[in-house]
Amino acid sequence: APPPPPPAPPHPPPPPPPWLQNQCALGGRFSLGQVWSGGGSFRARVVMAVWRPNAQVTLDFRESAGQANLAGLAASNAEGATLQKSPYTGSIRVALGAAPGPGNSFSIIAHGGNVGHRPPQILCSLPGAAAGPTAVEAAEIDASCAPLSPLYRVLNAWQGGFKAAVAIGHWQPGAQVVVSYGTFKPQLLNAWSATGSSAEDGSLAFTLGASADPEYNGLTFTV
Repeated sequence: APPPPPPAPPHPPPPPPPWLQNQCALGGRFSLGQVWSGGGSFRARVVMAVWRPNAQVTLDFRESAGQANLAGLAASNAEGATLQKSPYTGSIRVALGAAPGPGNSFSIIAHGGNVGHRPPQILCSLPGAAAGPTAVEAAEIDASCAPLSPLYRVLNAWQGGFKAAVAIGHWQPGAQVVVSYGTFKPQLLNAWSATGSSAEDGSLAFTLGASADPEYNGLTFTV
């Protein structure tokens, strides 16, 4: 009898889903506490790895809960932090207080959105940083790019600009990646491992080159 075929090589693990991506340099672990009103009201606690007074921390529930469930989401109370204006629907933003709550944490009470049980994306802007990082928190990658398994993150920011990377789980030379920022309209300065341009609507369009930047496993750019 012929020998059995060799076992199939193991598949690489899939990229983490967006709700497990933490883009906050201060760390952050979200814990959902009491839930009432059919899931529309909840108490939650966020433990920070590093506490930086006045740093702005944004909880983005859009991917973890689905935007349709978040139309009326708003926080009514915060302990260890001060509530700030939410940058976009489906988010809650706070400024960290002078001293943390128990276990280096802050807590919130919120209503008007069923956030489910998956933790939100956590983003932050450090005090004294340029306005850019807060604006780029709302970056969205076009849904048509999903087969590439893209993952966006800000690498560095300075007065008037920033550098970001888009890691690509499945690199395809010539494929298109479109990043948009809502009302924020950055001007592209440089791109690596891709060619790019700024569109009139404020989005940035990239065409993947022959290979990914090995340091970030994707493309990088500055604005």
